[in-house]
Order: sequence, then C-alpha cells, then structure tokens
Amino acid sequence: MNIYRHILQRVTGRQIKTVTFDIFDTLIFRHVSDPLQVFSLIDSSIFAGHRVPAPDYPSLRVHAEALARQLHNEREDIQFEQIFSAMPFSPALRSALALAECEAETQISVVNTALVDVIRQLKEQGIQVALISDMYFSAAQIREIFFRGNEDLCQLPLFVSSETGVTKQSGKLFLHVKEVLKASPESWLHVGDNKASDVDAAMAAGLDALHFSPAIDVHFITQMELALSPEPGVSGAARTLSCLEQPSYSEMGGAQHIARDSGSFVWGPVMQAFAGWLRAQCEAANIRHILCVMREGAFFTPLLRKYFALQGEDCITVESLYVSRLSAFWAGINTEKADWLEQAVDTLIHYNGYTLQNFADDFYLSSDGFGSLSPSVCLRSAGNMMVDGRTLRQVLLEKAHKNSARIQQKVATQKSLFLRYTRDVLRADFGDCAVVDFGDGGTIQHSLESIFGSPAKANFLFFATNRIYRFLNHTIYSVFLPPGGLYDRIADRLARSPECIEALLLGSEGSTLSYVDDDGKVRPVTGRALPENSAFCDAFLEGCLTYMDMAHKMELPPPPTSQAAMLVKRYLMMPCEEEATLFAQLKHQDNFGSENEFYVIDEEQKTKLKTDSARQQAVALVTSGGAWQKGELHWPAGVMATEDKNTVPRFMGLLKNDKQQAINFLINRMASLGWQNIGVYGAGEFFIALAPSLRAAGIAVSHLIDRKAGLGKHYQVAGYTVVSAGAALEQGCRRIVIASQAFQQEIKDTIMLEAQKQECCGIEIIAPDDEQAGIFPAGV
Repeated sequence: MNIYRHILQRVTGRQIKTVTFDIFDTLIFRHVSDPLQVFSLIDSSIFAGHRVPAPDYPSLRVHAEALARQLHNEREDIQFEQIFSAMPFSPALRSALALAECEAETQISVVNTALVDVIRQLKEQGIQVALISDMYFSAAQIREIFFRGNEDLCQLPLFVSSETGVTKQSGKLFLHVKEVLKASPESWLHVGDNKASDVDAAMAAGLDALHFSPAIDVHFITQMELALSPEPGVSGAARTLSCLEQPSYSEMGGAQHIARDSGSFVWGPVMQAFAGWLRAQCEAANIRHILCVMREGAFFTPLLRKYFALQGEDCITVESLYVSRLSAFWAGINTEKADWLEQAVDTLIHYNGYTLQNFADDFYLSSDGFGSLSPSVCLRSAGNMMVDGRTLRQVLLEKAHKNSARIQQKVATQKSLFLRYTRDVLRADFGDCAVVDFGDGGTIQHSLESIFGSPAKANFLFFATNRIYRFLNHTIYSVFLPPGGLYDRIADRLARSPECIEALLLGSEGSTLSYVDDDGKVRPVTGRALPENSAFCDAFLEGCLTYMDMAHKMELPPPPTSQAAMLVKRYLMMPCEEEATLFAQLKHQDNFGSENEFYVIDEEQKTKLKTDSARQQAVALVTSGGAWQKGELHWPAGVMATEDKNTVPRFMGLLKNDKQQAINFLINRMASLGWQNIGVYGAGEFFIALAPSLRAAGIAVSHLIDRKAGLGKHYQVAGYTVVSAGAALEQGCRRIVIASQAFQQEIKDTIMLEAQKQECCGIEIIAPDDEQAGIFPAGV
C-alpha cells in the first residue's frame, strides 16, 4: 500500500467527511531543486536595454519579495503583484517580468496525477475536497499557471493566503476554511508536505493531518546539494514523486522505507546516469552482450535490463556472471610462471580480512603449525610478525611450497570448472562481451581475461582508482567515475568508503567461492549470505527502478556525469541522519570471500568519534578527501551524521549564512519554550525575513531593538518603532531574540552590559547558533 492508498484508507477508517490538500510539493511539483531557481529561467531577452543584467535578476527578485513583505507587514502573506511593485522598473517591464515568471512556472511544473486520481475517488465517495496554500499567487493565477487544462482541479474550492491575508502556518487559514466550508475539524483530514504548516498547525486547529513526504530528509539533502552546486540539477519532481510511488507506506518511516527513498531520491538519478553512459558506450563499440559480475550483479542486472527496456533497446542482453575476486583469483593463476606461488601468497596475505585460518584452508595446511599465532589473526595486519625466528611470510611460503603440486591441481581444476560454467551461461563468446563491475580496482575483469586468455570486448566500471593501471599492459577499462582529479576526486573519495553503498548492492546471495561439478553440470559455490540485508537491498533496488520509471514517464534524460558525481559527493560527505542510520542496521562482508562480517556503522566507531578532537580530525579528512584506516572507520561522515547531520556542513561553513535555517531554528525554539511575546535585537534584513514567520507563529514583538536607536536615531522598520536596549529593558522586556547571524556574541554582551547597569534579573536570550535559550541573571 503506497501513500495514495493510505489516504483513501484513512478517510474510510476515520469516517472523514472533508479532505483538504496542500498544493506545492504535494499536488504540484517543480523540476528544479529549489523554487528560487525559477527566477534564473526567465527569458533573458526581456532585460535587453534595461539596467539590470539577466544574471543579477534572481537576487533582485528575492530582495523585492522581502521588501514587499516589509511594506505590507499588516498581512500574514503578500500578493504576487506587490512583489513586482517593489522593483525599480517601469510598469511595462514589471508586467513583462511577471508574465515571464508565470510562464517559467508553467514550463517547469508537473501535476501529481496519482493524487488527482485520489481526489477524483474521494469526490465520487461524496467527500468534500478543497485545496489550501500559503502562496503569493492568487487562486485564479494558480488555476491558470499550474492547473491549465485540468478541469478536475480547476473546479475545486481553492483557498490562498495571498487573498485571505492569513496563513496555514498561523492556523488562521484553517479557521477561515472551516467557516466557508462549514467543515467539522473532527471529520477533517489535511494532507501536505510541510511539517510545521501542514501537520503541526493543522493538528493544533483540531484537524487530523497526514505528512505527505518521503521518509528521508529531502530538504536537507537538497540544501546540501545546492550548496555544492547551485546550478539547476536533477528534477525535484521526479525524485520526490518516485519516493511517494513506493508500494509500502509507513507514517513512521522505517528502515526499508528509507532504503527505498534513498534509491529513488538519491541513487536513482545516479544509476540512470550510469545506465545512460553505459548504453552510449555499448552503441559506440557495437556491444550486444553485457555480463554483470556478482555480487553487485544482483543489482546491476535488473537495473540495466529495466533501463534498456524503457529505451526500447531489445538487442543488448544483460546477464549475471557468478564470479568473485576469490573464485577468479584461483582460476586465473598462471602456473606456468616461475614465481606463480609466491605471487599468489603475496596477493592473498594483503587482502583485508584474510586470516591465517583462510590461508590454511586454501593451501591444505593445519592452522596449528604457526607457533602461538591465533588462526583468526588477519595476515594483512600481521605485518612483520616472526615465527621461530623467521618472518611469517617466509613460513607461509615454505609451507605452501610443500603443497605446490596440490595447489597447482586446484588451480587447473577451478579454471576448467569455470570455463565449463561460462560455456553454459554465456550467450556469446567472451571476446564479444562487456563486463560490468562496481569498482574500484578491476581485479575480477583482469582475472577473467587471464582465464579466457583473451580480452573482453570492454570492461566497464562504475568507479575506479589508479589501481586499474597496474594492469595497463593487459586490461583496458572504461570508467563512469574515473580516477584522478575529475569531479573533485569523487572516485578516490568513494574508494575510501565503498561500504556506504556496497551493502545495498549485494542482494541476498553470498560471494562466489569456487565451482563444483554437480552431476555433470557446473554450479558456483557461494558463501554465507546476509538474509538480514535482503529486505533492504530489495527495497533499494525497487526505489532505483521506480525512479527510472518516473524519469521515463516525464521524458527526462539521464543527468550528466558531473551532476551524478555531485549527488554521490553529497551523499558521501553530508548524509542525512536517515541515510546514515540505515547503515547501522546493515551488515557487510569483505568482498574477498564471505567472511569478516561487520556493521558498516556501529557503537565502537561512534565511540571513536565522541571527542571534539576526533571529530575535527575526521571532518578534516572527509572534506579534504584524505585517507583513513580501512576497517576501522568505514564511513566517517555517516558515523557522525547518526549523532548530528550538520557536523560536516557546519565545518564547511554551509550553515553559517543559511538565513532560513536560522529562522526555522528560532521559531521552533520559541515554540518549544512557549514564548508568545518577545523583544527582537536587530532591525536589519534578518528581522525583515523573520517578521512574517513570527506573525505566522502567533508571536508578538513588543520591542524592536537596535544599536542605532541608542545613537539618537528614531525610525521604524516593518512597522515597528526601533528602540535602544536600555529603553527595552526599562520597559520590562526580558525575553530577547537575536535577529543577526554575524554579531551574536557582541549583541549578547551589549544586552548583558545594559542589564548590569539597570540591575535587571532573569534576562533570557535566544540566538541563531544557540542550542538552548540562556537565562542570564544580572551581574553575570
């Protein structure tokens, strides 16, 4: 049951008689990531011969809206025309700009047809349905711009804050709708995406409310993506709507729902870009057969089949090939080389997680012949360990040589079995196939070419590091996210934390260990699977496929590789809490065999990053792309995000000047403390932006304070008379909100100095960067 079916079920189950829907990001979606990007899409020819260059217009438009709100502060919301009246242009140019913005909105907006179907069913059941929006457009403008040609929507009652002068956020718009529709709150359901205005405010007015939003924090994700790349990117409409299409719905989210939303909102566009790149590569090289290496083949095979089918591409076959670094390693050893055994031993002991017991099993040895060493010791970490006066490597080589004939026979057997296995599953000669793997070193693809004794037609990797060039004389690769400095070294960054995504790509099968003859038919032998991951992997794949369906429906091409790389970079460096917490429930296995299981994020890693110095070091490594010890901190940014998603963004300075986030914090903090009457220190742009939110939240400003008032200046801002801090305190102001991001400490010091002079007690101050309100007695 998806969220649309849930709405219908809720209406029936709770005997709802009236349903109202929010409009923007509920019924209407935009292809841009941020509504402000609409202003950059205005036809630049309009500016020809005028004073403002087209690139400057978006900033001018934002400030014109802020000025309009200041000029019309008697209302909770303003009108579209009032914004353009605040611009320093001729009436003709203002009119042209307004029309151009409306046209741009039409071009980039899409109707949520699934929700329109729900509305139609509700009306057929006799349910009263209406639309409510906090928006500067009028009802007529919304119908003309966004509902054009949709009679079902055009006929619905539509209540807009720009016309009523009151908003959902304050709760007054719900009261207005109640009077007009004669609706009873006890049988009224409101549906919308905004937690504050569509859920909290609606419930405060006595309504039932449903949060129409994905399980992951899409606002945070979008804001961080915009901070990394302000250019218009992947369609916000396609990403969000594909999340909401998911077949399983839970108001409380849930790990599987988070996995689906991560697939839809974050990785769906990335994988569409990869599939589009792969298709172009295949067309250029006339490739008709693709082999996806397991275990990631469990993800890539259905993904590529889906993408090719949507493109009408029916001449490319996509198959999974059961092979791993381990199984290809044994089958690919060239025993004709003089040092083949030494190379095999050296390769194995350098794999992370490869233990002494693994070595004993692989080389037909007893694990008790190595002195006091535990069978579970990892050979990579053994380093320069000594056994009876010799290095461990010398002892391993000596014991391996004693069984060299048996090992040689093992290699020959595995190679023969593998070739027989591939003869049964391949639809073409290996030389006509392209081999697809996730990354990063291309070991399996090189081993496959060694086994077959000939190159594949192509070797494709999702990402790669410079390790691929160690096979330069033998194997050639094409890489979606290539090594080096391209895309801010995203491939190298991903190589340091591949666990942050690999665990969702591996499906429910174990790694391929070897091959056996089973009654004349060769089958792969797989290691222990991770059934506890299965539901998450299935949900993630489902999310990616749903995004592909949505993008195809909207006729959206794959995003460019640079855009996909940016999405991956944000995910790696600044995951939201839900994305990170998911990986505290996912186990991972070392990709050489199926042992060394571990949680990608666990309490031990969290403990390592508890101190400020440890977090600072980790953040510095994350932001610089520096290396950290593999096996100790798999995904440092994810570990930190489970405690505070803002750790990395704060370090990078991405939150310091986020005015809207600061405003949201102040409003939420005042609401939690029950503040209804306040003084505000700071009469500049920040206050002008804050004032509408204060009015909407029902918070009265008793005193507007600024240092300029103490210099003998008498003036008003947004309808408030500005006073000095001393005057405000004399008149009994004790709760003060700082409306400034740049001078918070200086303002606090000014207030407390004046409080000491007047011997005022119980001064309470909230500032944008405070975690909690401070109570400052006089003299402190």
